[in-house]
Amino acid sequence: MVTDRVISNFCAGDVISAVAVANQITSGKSVFAWLGEALLCRDQCDFALSAFQEGLQVNPDDVDCLVGIIDTNDSITVANAFRVADMWAVLAKDPNMRELLRAPKFKALIQVVRPPREVSVAEVQQWTDNFSPARKIGEGAFGDVFEGQCQSIPVAVKRLKPTLRLQGDEE
Repeated sequence: MVTDRVISNFCAGDVISAVAVANQITSGKSVFAWLGEALLCRDQCDFALSAFQEGLQVNPDDVDCLVGIIDTNDSITVANAFRVADMWAVLAKDPNMRELLRAPKFKALIQVVRPPREVSVAEVQQWTDNFSPARKIGEGAFGDVFEGQCQSIPVAVKRLKPTLRLQGDEE
């Protein structure tokens, strides 16, 4: 695939070849923005950041590259945070964070956050008025999406297409 070749060339340091081929593929964005987004989609954050930075060197006004840098840095930060075994221990090292962790407001907030629970088909049908067409808000490759209310909280529910065979016997 052409995209794979462009990415391979860029990652191998052959920027000139990567740019030449990418120029033939993209027209809406700069080649560096396109390349950075392609790399970011493949979780190659360091190379994506490098592509966006290269794009800003070529054109400092390239908004797509600027936004790409911000998005990539955010992705790297989140990825690094979740690779830490005990996030609370890391947070508690900061004296200001320790105060926050001990604050009653924070404890109350943590109590609100609960792990997800399994729900029955009957509950989902109740939330969506039995998957009423009036509640349909969209559809995708896997099925229709319906809006609903769960304890006064808006929810979106995807009802998988029966032909996918990805769900149970009933729903």
